Amino acid sequence: MTNKTIETLDLLKNKITDVGCECLGRVLGHTSEMPLKILHIDHNPIGSKGVEGLAIGLAQNKFLNVLTLSFDELDAECAPAICKILVYIESNLKELEMIGNRLKGQGVAEILPAVKISKNLTNVDLSDNQVEDHPKLKEALADFAVNARNFQKINIGNNFLTNDFISHALQALEEGKKIVDINFGIEISPELRLKLKGILAENKKVAKKAKKKKKKGKKGKKGKKGKK
Repeated sequence: MTNKTIETLDLLKNKITDVGCECLGRVLGHTSEMPLKILHIDHNPIGSKGVEGLAIGLAQNKFLNVLTLSFDELDAECAPAICKILVYIESNLKELEMIGNRLKGQGVAEILPAVKISKNLTNVDLSDNQVEDHPKLKEALADFAVNARNFQKINIGNNFLTNDFISHALQALEEGKKIVDINFGIEISPELRLKLKGILAENKKVAKKAKKKKKKGKKGKKGKKGKK
């Protein structure tokens, strides 16, 4: 696979295993000249070992923008490999989708710190992953909400989170102002849903102001260069 023009690769329902993922990972490493931007490997029995194979290359890939690993029989053991992919300093990954796996609270708690510091990631979908009120997840989500590098959209709906857990998370969302969209699913009570709506509306205003300030700063730098 040395084609230099492929930007989207859809491998949906191809019975790919961890062996296939290792081969793919080796092709997509730092020496790859393939400008692949979108990679779909959904509905394949790759398991967590398959993600380790992908990470051989994706942990050093600077082209990929979108990675989807939904319904791939993943569990918490894939977290270290996912983190390697997310924290690569030259990564341009913007969207990560891992719907319908078995990450549970522990897996999500291990992945969130990498999401927090990822250079360009802004959209993460971890819905339907059997996520429960795990103590480490409560800490990881609070830290993520306050210290995320980018303004984030995250989906953790269709899991087993209680309203007590969600109430604690909302406090962090309100304090950090970095989460502009989060979905807790139908688990959230009407009262908390209303509170969440207000918090996200405020966070979006903060994000909008920050975006304008960033653009203004870039224009100012260009002006100074022009004078020289």
